[in-house]
Amino acid sequence: MEITGSRFVDPLTLKPVRLSPGAIAALAGELKPNKASPLSAFASLKAAPNTADLDALGITHAARPTGGSGKGKLYRQALETLAAPEATLTMAEVGGGQPPLSVRIVLGAERAVMADVDSDGLSLSPPVSYPELVKALARHFENTPMYAEQRAFWPSQLKLLTALFSNEAGALELEVGAAGVKVCFDRSGVAEAEGKQVLEELVKHQLIEAKAGGAYALGENAAFWLTRLATGQIGELTWVLYDEAGNAQPQSTELRFVGAPKDRVTMVTVRGEELKGLVGGEAPESAGVVCQVMDRGALSGFLEAYLGLAQE
Repeated sequence: MEITGSRFVDPLTLKPVRLSPGAIAALAGELKPNKASPLSAFASLKAAPNTADLDALGITHAARPTGGSGKGKLYRQALETLAAPEATLTMAEVGGGQPPLSVRIVLGAERAVMADVDSDGLSLSPPVSYPELVKALARHFENTPMYAEQRAFWPSQLKLLTALFSNEAGALELEVGAAGVKVCFDRSGVAEAEGKQVLEELVKHQLIEAKAGGAYALGENAAFWLTRLATGQIGELTWVLYDEAGNAQPQSTELRFVGAPKDRVTMVTVRGEELKGLVGGEAPESAGVVCQVMDRGALSGFLEAYLGLAQE
């Protein structure tokens, strides 16, 4: 919250605004956006500087360095964050009968700003603090109130389980007969010998149960996770870090939330040294998927740690 004179200006009550390419051009020399900045996209347009949008919002600039408003100061801070990103967080949603949604959030100087760029200009939100961002993410990706014991899967296991226990309409089936097993192998392109080996592992870990006549039934825990996967509704966070010049760091991280709103589960993809630590040595596959359910408080703490946004 920003204090300006005797008035409080709360960024959470401000709406996103839109700036023309000319407004960005008027600020480019002051802000000096790096290569990762969404403001850099306007350099090729060579728009004539125009301060009308800035003046209307009370945003100070070189030609008008004083007289800005409290609201304008917040939007100016948002533009400074966009000029020098420390990280970007892309939030995407697919499924549920809705058009795919993707939102880019730029982070820097302990502020987060939503930004959307097109040839007609820039839409940006007022800045919010990292704690407010985490609170909003935990609220949006709220997990199911139901509980299931945490479970880790190999991608090959999830692939086979999904193919085996989903019918042609994509709905989950709790049991499949021997004929269905063979059809699954043929449809998914999994060799029979390889598929049977995966099935043996799943039976061993009590994720599925072998039935008479070559049939298999889903265990309660596996059914819990696959029920959410079967909805086809996936929310995803992709996190990319940048150096001071705006160069992206080699590896991004991904976090998925699967299931309908308020009934999601959290699925974390684990790779590299973290995966080795999880399995106690070399892993048989390049990634593992850890499935878990967290209440909102636990999810907030998890997001802070996972995204490196915990306050010192």
